[in-house]
Amino acid sequence: MSDFTLRPPKIGDGADVAALFNQPRVTAGTLQIPFASEDGLDDWLTKSNINTRFVIADVDGRAVGFIRLNRQGGRMSHIGELFISVHDDHQGKGIGQALMKAAIDIADNWMGLVRLQLEVLVDNVDAIRLYETHGFKREGRARAGTLRDGELVDHYYMARLVPAPARRGEDAEENP
Repeated sequence: MSDFTLRPPKIGDGADVAALFNQPRVTAGTLQIPFASEDGLDDWLTKSNINTRFVIADVDGRAVGFIRLNRQGGRMSHIGELFISVHDDHQGKGIGQALMKAAIDIADNWMGLVRLQLEVLVDNVDAIRLYETHGFKREGRARAGTLRDGELVDHYYMARLVPAPARRGEDAEENP
């Protein structure tokens, strides 16, 4: 376990996130394309709307991981999509667990989402284990779904379903 804190994103995190995206394990294990630029990443991280939340994992003032929770719109507004990434040097230290817990808390207790979903490459066993630990199930497999280093790689669609939030208050039982 490393010493880290979770916090919202701030201006200046874009450089750290670009460096994170350019890590060999991150590039190989996610849908990122090599040589990410920091251009626009500060805006992406900090100018999100009410339906998007980022949580940053910070070690010594540096963003070393993040999770993005994005609520879908319209008739899919009960669904949140997740994207998580942790710097190669900080994987296996509890950061992914903490980021997942934070995103699930926001999804369940603040946004009232019923379904969380994500995509993961079939050979990213550490990520799959993390997601399964948090209740995600494999729902499907996209054969040849991702191009990585000149080869087509399958990825899983995974999701976590929970009941809709319960009502509280005096009239909850009277007016279901």
